[in-house]
Amino acid sequence: MARINHRNLVVLNILLLDIHRACSKEELIELAIYHAPCIVGINYTVWHNRLEGTGLDANSVFAQPSHKKGIVDRLESINHNLQTHPVIVGLGIEETMKIPEDIVTTCDFGSLREIRNTAIYHEAYRHIEIENHAVVEFYDHKGEGVMICFNHNKEFSSEQKLMVQMIRDNLELAYMKLTKSADYEHALVTLGCIDYISDLTKREREVLPLIVKAKSNAEMAIILGISIRTVEKHVSSLFEKTGFENRKVLITCLSNSCL
Repeated sequence: MARINHRNLVVLNILLLDIHRACSKEELIELAIYHAPCIVGINYTVWHNRLEGTGLDANSVFAQPSHKKGIVDRLESINHNLQTHPVIVGLGIEETMKIPEDIVTTCDFGSLREIRNTAIYHEAYRHIEIENHAVVEFYDHKGEGVMICFNHNKEFSSEQKLMVQMIRDNLELAYMKLTKSADYEHALVTLGCIDYISDLTKREREVLPLIVKAKSNAEMAIILGISIRTVEKHVSSLFEKTGFENRKVLITCLSNSCL
């Protein structure tokens, strides 16, 4: 069974905590492309915003500047040869193109020499420093979501695979939470409780979905890493701005609006 050594586990847990504290998808992207590669010990990651079942769009690609241009320049080749990808072929998912939740890498389906003989490697990956990678994806109920590529120049160790799995699973949880939070915020505007989402502070936006999930002030304090008194201040301010009398009314109203 794969294990993560103590030092790596410490820095990984800090990243996972930051992921759950993110207040926007932009913050998740930054954590994924700037922090995750250093912690896992790989070359770089690429974040693609996409609709389920569609190809990759240059306007929806996020990567460190040193890699982004090369990726965008090769997107047409990647999309054209996607069905020859070793993971797609190895899993037999040419029709559905649905990546499983459990982490797999290209080297799970062939040696580096065999991977270098594929069309997608020859036409695209060799130009953007991808010898091996793990591809993960997740989507919300509207089919909007993310594909993230964890790119490496050699085989992933079992420890690295486990770390990528933990990052993937926690990114999905945080992404879905932010998607739901955005639904709640838009509902407040639609209901006339606030004029603009920007009327709420960062902390008020953080406590909003936690209130809807019926979390206590003590639970919110632990999740957000702040004091209970600070939580009480933000909850009170949120109620004052939105005009809700209490938690029960807010929960009922937003739950019904976001069905």
